[in-house]
Amino acid sequence: AALGAQATCTAQGFFIQASIATPMYNAMLSIYYLLTVRYGWKENQLKKVEKYFFGIPIMFGLATAVASVVLKLFNNANLWCWISPLPLTCKGSLFNNGINDCERGNNA
Repeated sequence: AALGAQATCTAQGFFIQASIATPMYNAMLSIYYLLTVRYGWKENQLKKVEKYFFGIPIMFGLATAVASVVLKLFNNANLWCWISPLPLTCKGSLFNNGINDCERGNNA
């Protein structure tokens, strides 16, 4: 693949992976409402956990996206670019007696 194509694929994979923060943030909102409505938490109690409600989804999404770029895991996954080995038929070192037969995305 051309360098531009791989760079574009990596960028798309990065943003797809980073967007995992969206459903995680939605889950945090659900927990927030559960604590408020069902358990009657007050504002001072919620302030103590609020930073985690914002931080965990953002940090997880960005950390896994950056790690995937560093490990060269973003490749063509048929429908879009995401975590995938290149070529798609390679086994990776985990399932190939320690021999990496992938160009990119070892053990993806």
